[in-house]
Amino acid sequence: MKFSWSNAKTSVKNFNLSGEEGMIIGIMGPVGSGKSTILMGILGETEYLEPNGTLKIRQNGITEGFAYVGHECWLRRGTIRDNILCESHFREDFYQKVLEATTLDHDIELMPSKDLYHIADEGTTLSGGQRARLALARAIYQDNDVYLLDDPFASLDSKVGKFIWQNCLENLLKKRGKLVLVATHHTEYLRNADFIISLDSCGQISKAGTPEEVLNAEDLAKAELSATSDTTTAPFDMPEIVPPADEEKESGTVKIGVYWSYLHATGYCLSALILAFLVAMQLSKNLSDAWLSRWTLNSNDSNTWNEHGTYTDY
Repeated sequence: MKFSWSNAKTSVKNFNLSGEEGMIIGIMGPVGSGKSTILMGILGETEYLEPNGTLKIRQNGITEGFAYVGHECWLRRGTIRDNILCESHFREDFYQKVLEATTLDHDIELMPSKDLYHIADEGTTLSGGQRARLALARAIYQDNDVYLLDDPFASLDSKVGKFIWQNCLENLLKKRGKLVLVATHHTEYLRNADFIISLDSCGQISKAGTPEEVLNAEDLAKAELSATSDTTTAPFDMPEIVPPADEEKESGTVKIGVYWSYLHATGYCLSALILAFLVAMQLSKNLSDAWLSRWTLNSNDSNTWNEHGTYTDY
């Protein structure tokens, strides 16, 4: 198969992949090699340049299809729970497992309203790592068949990333028969993948096979060192809650130059006409108030009540 974006100089060429249930397939390569293009091509978002190629994925319906987590984490205005459920049925036991696997349970404990904490559009009141883990939690909760993860560890430190790989990708996805394709340049995680595809800078597959066959000795040593150091430290850092930013209010006078700018943009004739209408409107309002006040005083002087309580008009 061959995937490419419109008018792109490079494309992913000679791409062959066969995945089964309960597999984690890693896609690695330098920046711009086409890791994201492969995932988007599987989704059908890129040009499929070789119609004689074959792309077959078991999919019985939308709810059993793909789950995609990209670089840009889409979050909507609402509560943490709303963003995870995304109109799906609430399953408390599985919901709690997802929170624990993504370490969101620790963040939620520090929030004022727990998982009913409201976030702004695009999750601007959350940190980058919290947004990434929230998007991953939503994808896992939807319980799809195929998971396409585009560098979900970019906003996470190594300890949190290793914790999420083990608890999300391996425990909640692989062990439950899901097919996972994860594109990343963090080779320390890929040593636990079932199959790895390595791309070169031209978008062609340079290596493909097991981690021992694809990763070099330096990558394996780095991964082994990361695994050793993580056993002596906490699996994750204490999450940082980013409170909603207070709006700033300033007071003062408007510079005269601002008025001159509006006057120049509107035109002197039109500005004079608008000013004349405003003065006439205010003058008519003041005159009507003065007339009503004088009429009320004159009415009180000419209308009296007699000693028997009868109203008399002279």
